[in-house]
Amino acid sequence: MLFFGLIVAFVSGVIITWLALKPYYRLKIKEEVDKAVKEAKEQFEGQSRATIKGQLAERLLPFDREKFPWNPSDARFIGHPIDYIVFDGYTDVKDLKKDKQIQIIFVEVKTGKSSTGKEQNKIEEAVEQKRVLFHTIHIEE
Repeated sequence: MLFFGLIVAFVSGVIITWLALKPYYRLKIKEEVDKAVKEAKEQFEGQSRATIKGQLAERLLPFDREKFPWNPSDARFIGHPIDYIVFDGYTDVKDLKKDKQIQIIFVEVKTGKSSTGKEQNKIEEAVEQKRVLFHTIHIEE
């Protein structure tokens, strides 16, 4: 009977302590969750800003004559899987009616420490190995 009394007293003490500390732990858990949510939001916003900055840099690059040596009118933004295809000399042939060769250049823009991906590397390899074709499709009216 004494043993049973001790067990009841111990369990009662644990329950009373748990009930007394429950708001404290709830508050601590809430603080930890709020902190984690805040950190996640900050990280997400930072990534979003970085992404937006990168996209802006990609779109404005043709107007930076130091980094983009081709005529911006010759550049076509694709975005994915390669950022630009530049038809170097196209504007001269079209507008000035010059008989000049056109060079086709694939341009990938990277910001910060980012590097080209596997797919972009495969495209670069195809260009280097001259696995590039021109194909015309005629559609009947």
